[in-house]
Amino acid sequence: MPFFVLHQPVIIVVSYFIVQWGAGILAKLLVVVVGSFLIALGLVELLIRPLKPIRMLFGMIARTRKR
Repeated sequence: MPFFVLHQPVIIVVSYFIVQWGAGILAKLLVVVVGSFLIALGLVELLIRPLKPIRMLFGMIARTRKR
């Protein structure tokens, strides 16, 4: 769930800077797709999953500890 919530703002921010490049459309598209995927995935893995209160805000269940 958090990935789907975060991907649109990340795509918009990345695209804002990439559109100004003088490269071809295919190169821009590739950079936007790969860059936004990696940034959104990084935000989820580093900021949302480890923190219990933020997990709850994004509708994720609490982790259970294995013994």
